[in-house]
Parts: sequence; C-alpha cells; structure tokens
Amino acid sequence: PFTSASAESLRDGLGDLVGRAASGHFPEGDFIAWPRHRWADVGPHDWPSEAGQTPLALSAGVACDAYGSASVLLTNTRNRPVRVGVSAERPANGPRVTLRRGWHVSCPDRRYRADALVLMAEGRLTLAPGETTCLWVQLDSHGADAGRFSIPLTLRSEETEVRVGLEVEVFPVRLPATFECT
Repeated sequence: PFTSASAESLRDGLGDLVGRAASGHFPEGDFIAWPRHRWADVGPHDWPSEAGQTPLALSAGVACDAYGSASVLLTNTRNRPVRVGVSAERPANGPRVTLRRGWHVSCPDRRYRADALVLMAEGRLTLAPGETTCLWVQLDSHGADAGRFSIPLTLRSEETEVRVGLEVEVFPVRLPATFECT
C-alpha cells in the first residue's frame, strides 16, 4: 500500500534526481535512458547512479523460429508527466519487433520485476514525475534469416531524443517444435 512514508520517500528521491539533473550529473532533457538487465531488481522509483550511455547500445540473441528480448529503462527527470514516443526499424529479413511496457510487479522475494508486459499503444508511453519504467523489446525470429541485424530504436519526447542501437544475432539453430518429457 502507498503510505505517507512512501510519498515522502518518493518526494525525496525525485528531489535528488532533479538536483542531479540540474547539476549536470545527467544529460539535459526530460528523460534518460539507461541499460539494465531486463530481470534486474529495479522498481518504479529507482534511477541510475550514473548518466545513461550515449549512444546506448544493447545486444540480444535468439534462435531461428523463436522469441527473444532486450530492454532499456527510462526515467522521467521532470516534475511533470513526460510522453515518450518509441519507434523501431525492422531490418530486411530480420526479426519482427514488438514494443512493450514492463509494469513493475512486486514479487514474493519483495523485489520488483518488469513482468506485466503490456503492448504499447501507438508506440507511446507516459512517465509520471520521477518514474522509471522498462521498455521491453520483443523479438520474433519466425521466418527471419540467421545472421546479425541492427535494429535502431528512437526514443523521443518534447525535449529529448535518444537513439538506441540494438544488435541482434539470430542463431542458425532451431529448437524442436514439440518434445516429450519423460
């Protein structure tokens, strides 16, 4: 449950984040993008200790006719909501890309995971003040050629544009469609 202590903690954290952004600790803009493993323990009010990479580079691997994923975290550095548009370019003969927003879910180990993967409507998401969310990039290699592919992602708001280079390798192996467990 959200309590007054939670609100105070959020307010203190947001003030710290905005202070770091104003002091030049983070790049200027209304959001920052930063890498973290997609199953890392990152909650909706966490933020990076360092500025995000520029340019940001991610990598992923997936077998032929299978699914894979990559992710990047986005943090709002303003005291107002920020709308971020996201686009991805599918390479010729490469894997299909589906953009999802990972909603943070509290797990039994009392950690947060971006586990509710909601399809992004129209390639846009809105970040609340100080909020961190996970942009989940789902890769579908069904019908894709084996090989290496570059999938540029663009994250754009009113004040900020971040380009993310996603390098994907589709491995020349196929997992069996069905198998027996004995």
